[in-house]
Amino acid sequence: MNRKALILILFLMCGMMANAQYAVGVKGGFNTSLGFNEQWNFGKTSVVEDATKGFNVGLMLRFGHRLFAEVEALYARENTRRTTGTEVGEQHSKVLYQSINFPVLAGFKIVDRRKFNWHLLAGPTINFNLNKDYSTGEFNAENRMMSVGLDLGTGIDFWFVNLGVRYKLIPQSYNYRDFISRERLNTSPINAFELALAFKFIDKM
Repeated sequence: MNRKALILILFLMCGMMANAQYAVGVKGGFNTSLGFNEQWNFGKTSVVEDATKGFNVGLMLRFGHRLFAEVEALYARENTRRTTGTEVGEQHSKVLYQSINFPVLAGFKIVDRRKFNWHLLAGPTINFNLNKDYSTGEFNAENRMMSVGLDLGTGIDFWFVNLGVRYKLIPQSYNYRDFISRERLNTSPINAFELALAFKFIDKM
């Protein structure tokens, strides 16, 4: 499944490069959850994760004009605080996550000038988890090799510089199961905000 997804992404990127209107650049971003997670209370045990801080770096490819598509390939690293809730109480721990992310976004320029534009972006993000399985005395965390999240955002382009803000709905990187019963635990997604800066070294849009 992972190999097929990567091959599909490569074919898409090659097709985009054949389009006369495209831009290529590098980008980096910082993200934080800002404490927006809510615990799901469908069972006796649940796991909540807050991406308290993290960053990503990688490449971006954009093609089209006023209505455009943007594909990114990013290495992401996050320090996450996990809260495990039970009938007895709550326990907190910190986890380091690493992943390779491929946002595939559709964009529209609300303001479109020669050297300046303001645009909106939305689309799915395919995430490949680089972490391994692990177990504690309370639950097992089984690595999800691939998951799909959602990005919504806005940004401005000024000459070769892009500044963007996004809301990111990030799925859990693991399937959590009770250590004894092996029953799957309730989990909530990670709600994060990202501030990113990009530089386009090729811009033919």
